[in-house]
Amino acid sequence: MLIICNFSFGQNSMEDVVYLKNGSIIRGTIIEQIPNQSVKIQTKDRNVFVFKYDEIEKITKEPLPVENSSFSPKEIEIKKKGFANFTGFNYCVGVGKIQRGNKVFLNRVNSFDIKTINGYRCNEYLYIGVGMGLDNYPDAKLLPVTFHIRATMTPRIVSPVFNTGIGYAIGLTDTNGGIVINPAFGMEIDIFKNIAYTFTIGYKVQAQRNNYTGINYYNTKKNTYFKFVSISHFISF
Repeated sequence: MLIICNFSFGQNSMEDVVYLKNGSIIRGTIIEQIPNQSVKIQTKDRNVFVFKYDEIEKITKEPLPVENSSFSPKEIEIKKKGFANFTGFNYCVGVGKIQRGNKVFLNRVNSFDIKTINGYRCNEYLYIGVGMGLDNYPDAKLLPVTFHIRATMTPRIVSPVFNTGIGYAIGLTDTNGGIVINPAFGMEIDIFKNIAYTFTIGYKVQAQRNNYTGINYYNTKKNTYFKFVSISHFISF
């Protein structure tokens, strides 16, 4: 009885595979086979195909693919086309130097930013969207509106990803905003069906428009460029 049970289990975990000479592969259950004439095979979705022997390269039995795992690619596949949203936060650490007038300072400004991006996934590799958020600096709050292009390198559960955002940050306090640029590179991990987590590290440049008065400036306006290393965490759906 044990031998029969084991044999039955082994049979249920296998499937018939027909390899055709044109390169196609058909998987399912062979329901009719006429020697030296034809083979009839039924696929999992109940489609039935009939092939002549001279079309067939070989017929094998192979193990069924594992589909019950919660981490199988089929169950956590991200949609390849359509609307997609990315929502998350950045932590930016100031780097380099800041020039204000004739004075140069080390950039010790850090910020915590939140952002949401809505856009269209053109295919499994390319995403285009528009983002809006809140950049919280120690002495200023800015509202950035940015255009994003995002490239996923491979259609796998874990994939390298490149994202670049460019736009304009509007000052919400007495501080005037300016152009913002933020290219970043990281990894995207599919965690559930149509839901993914993205971690990136990038380089951010934020312009701030300042008013200068005095003998040498004559009430002129100049941009001060703040540079940061940005660390981002996003959830997409």
